[in-house]
Amino acid sequence: MRFLLAALLLAAAAPVSATVIAPADVDAIVAGSQTIVRGRVVEVRSAMTNGRRTIHSFVTLAVEDTLKGSPASRVTFRVPVGQVGRYRRVIVGAPGFAVGEQVLVFLTGTPPAVPTIFGLNQGLYRVRDAARTEALTQRVRTLVNRAR
Repeated sequence: MRFLLAALLLAAAAPVSATVIAPADVDAIVAGSQTIVRGRVVEVRSAMTNGRRTIHSFVTLAVEDTLKGSPASRVTFRVPVGQVGRYRRVIVGAPGFAVGEQVLVFLTGTPPAVPTIFGLNQGLYRVRDAARTEALTQRVRTLVNRAR
């Protein structure tokens, strides 16, 4: 009984960590992004990273419109989720992607590093409504041009 109580106390004393991301408005997201593109997801692959200690998904977009930065016709970025074999990494707030979906992404990081999405899901807009997407695109263009 004492062993069980000691084991429970040790388990309860284990350090707990959490990811906390402050909400950002569009101005802050645009300012904090080095690359902003709209495109279609053409590939999603997961891989072990960091010496096989973690998993990331690498998402490749066929770029249809560049709002900030100067990416090539395709851009690849990483998301801290994915599955490799029986191992799966899930982070609340980290988005998943499917081949074929249209997205507008706000990316941070400069080469040679692989970019990441600004603020996990804050830097992702799934294109579903043409009028809303166009309004957001125009607002982003205005903010980017104002910052030049």
